[in-house]
Amino acid sequence: APNFAETYTLPTEFEGLTVVSDHFHLKPLLPMMSAGEQFYVLGLSQKYVKLFKGGRFSVGEVNLDGVPASLKDALKYDDREPSLQAHSGGRARAIFHGQGLGKDDPKDDIKRYFRLIDAGVHEILKGEQAPLVLAGVDYLLPLYREVTEYPHVMDDGVVGSPEHVSTDQLHARAWDIVAPLFGKARTEAKARYLAVAETPSGTSDVKRAIRAAHQGRVDTLFVAVGKHLWGTWDPPTEAIHLHEQPEAGDIDLLDAAAAQAWLHGGTVHAVAPEEVPGEALLAAVLRY
Repeated sequence: APNFAETYTLPTEFEGLTVVSDHFHLKPLLPMMSAGEQFYVLGLSQKYVKLFKGGRFSVGEVNLDGVPASLKDALKYDDREPSLQAHSGGRARAIFHGQGLGKDDPKDDIKRYFRLIDAGVHEILKGEQAPLVLAGVDYLLPLYREVTEYPHVMDDGVVGSPEHVSTDQLHARAWDIVAPLFGKARTEAKARYLAVAETPSGTSDVKRAIRAAHQGRVDTLFVAVGKHLWGTWDPPTEAIHLHEQPEAGDIDLLDAAAAQAWLHGGTVHAVAPEEVPGEALLAAVLRY
């Protein structure tokens, strides 16, 4: 772009490709941003709490403002002064009940701490459906599962002290837990497409898919990475022309379909060509 150039180091390989256009070519990046492949990791101990957001290639820390940093911090202002209350137990005696006398079960303190953490986590993840992987020593993870309000906590966790695990190790171990879930979701998405492929709710026609994506009507899109379909598209008129070979002013229409679907909230699976259902360059499930 005029007066704009940036270089990034990314965790995957790309084909050599130069595109001259009035917008960025995004399709090669989509495998790293695939909807349905995002997850969270919550590292927990009595002296540590961190939330990470991740995908296929890495995780990054999410700011947890207002969340206690440790069990001690969580209970610092807890009013635990002993008090005595009495009620009549008859004409000549009163029965006293102690509050704050003796020691509480340590698990109760940990649960109070975890409830405060969960309130902050839930505020960040509100409305999300991404899986949450817990990381911590084995006796803490069931306690957090007891108190959490987030409905997508994974049954398996990264067991061990999270303070002593590198971010790369944490990502690798968490990815092993969530990857089968994502594979299942992609398989189910393929099945949904094949079920509607011969109906108005499914299409592998590039022109129809681009127009539907631009109108916000694409629910799920499979698109082939490494393949290109050159042509022109005029959004105001929705005129689309396909070319066998790239010509001046052409764009990759597969990229246009993927970008429009993603920008309008569709789920985009940017996959190897052989993974696109129906042996097409793209396949779309339409909302209406």
